[in-house]
Amino acid sequence: MKSLYKRDRKESDTRDMKSLYKRDRKESDTRDMKSLYKRDRKESDTRDMKSLYKRDRKESDTRDMKSLTDDRMRKVAVVTGANRGIGLAIVRQLCKQFSGDVYLTSRMSDNGKKAIERLKQEGLNPIFHELDVSQPDSIRMFEEFIIERYGGIDILINNAGVSFGKDKVPVFRQAQLCYEVDFMGTLNMCKIFLPLIRPHGRIVNLTNSYIGKKSALGEHAQNKLDVSTMSLSDLWLVMDFYIKASKTGTHANGGWPESPKQMTKTLIVAMTKILSRDLKGDPRKNILINACCPGWTDTDGSVEFRDGVCKDTVLQSADQAASGVVWVASIRPGQSSPNGEVVQKKEIISCDF
Repeated sequence: MKSLYKRDRKESDTRDMKSLYKRDRKESDTRDMKSLYKRDRKESDTRDMKSLYKRDRKESDTRDMKSLTDDRMRKVAVVTGANRGIGLAIVRQLCKQFSGDVYLTSRMSDNGKKAIERLKQEGLNPIFHELDVSQPDSIRMFEEFIIERYGGIDILINNAGVSFGKDKVPVFRQAQLCYEVDFMGTLNMCKIFLPLIRPHGRIVNLTNSYIGKKSALGEHAQNKLDVSTMSLSDLWLVMDFYIKASKTGTHANGGWPESPKQMTKTLIVAMTKILSRDLKGDPRKNILINACCPGWTDTDGSVEFRDGVCKDTVLQSADQAASGVVWVASIRPGQSSPNGEVVQKKEIISCDF
């Protein structure tokens, strides 16, 4: 009986051990399977995430490249000093007539953005970019933006200029501001952006043919402004001399004008003719550079002259003035004239140069 009991007990323990082993093995296998599943799932998810990221990145890069390519194919027009007056009116008309992006630039962001909102309320879609033409660094920053986004531009209208109204600003200070904004601002914009002008591009420098005539200068001054031979550096030396002379009150000696505004408008005409002359032989086709006189206009720019040269003149609106400027900027591709000229109301005038 004892022997039988021991045998049964041994067989029972053996069965229990086998059962326990099977259960543990099953549980172990289950855990291993779960662990393996989790690991495979994690690896699969990681692969899926990487694949999804790569796909999204590729699609994003494709969209970015397409957007960049689209932008580089778009035409671009830039107007300086455009938050008010004639500049704002030029932007308005370009938005209606020009098939491309129109940039309204201003040194004061708040005023520029308000002008943008005003035009958007009219159903137009200009783009704002801050630009202070009196600061070369500001011009360079805008140049980098244009290069990166578009690669070049099609129209540049240099409208930025100072106005003094009826404020009693000392002549030397007037000369400084006219030099920094009207003269150097226009000169630097032309020098920096001229390499970016695309074939059939147009540059328009605003001037005033009523006060910017060479014949209004004395004989000595007229002889100094020989645009057939002088360089832009020579022109700068003339303006630099005028600035220094204005400090001592001798700027009108030698036949130079009393008004710094008159001086800069005269030199802008000379600058335009020199730039046009130097551009001959450029491999890019049909680039035209002209100066444009919009005429006496009911804006801040004419205030200082209302008791003088334009006293009896009926002032036009900014939109009327802008139409002539936009016409010069929109001369059709292939047309070779006017070039290096002064244009007023769609007609070439000499300004005695």
